[in-house]
Amino acid sequence: MSKHREPLTDAEGEAREITADDLVDAVRASDFESYEAACTEALRRAEAREAAEHLLDADLLEHFRAQGPDWTDRINAALRKAAGL
Repeated sequence: MSKHREPLTDAEGEAREITADDLVDAVRASDFESYEAACTEALRRAEAREAAEHLLDADLLEHFRAQGPDWTDRINAALRKAAGL
């Protein structure tokens, strides 16, 4: 499951700046036939991920982060390929 994230708004309803971590489980509503389908997919993605703490070498993190947003997805893809999944 995705890690806990801070609410997007404070007690007064003011929105905070959105970070890349906020977008990990985001889906583009226009890619789905309905808002409900988009919400269902967003929930499925959030539930399919599990937080795991592990240490990676700094040069590995730098390599994936330097490629831009979605670096955690690229790490997952590399791990899947290495595991033959």
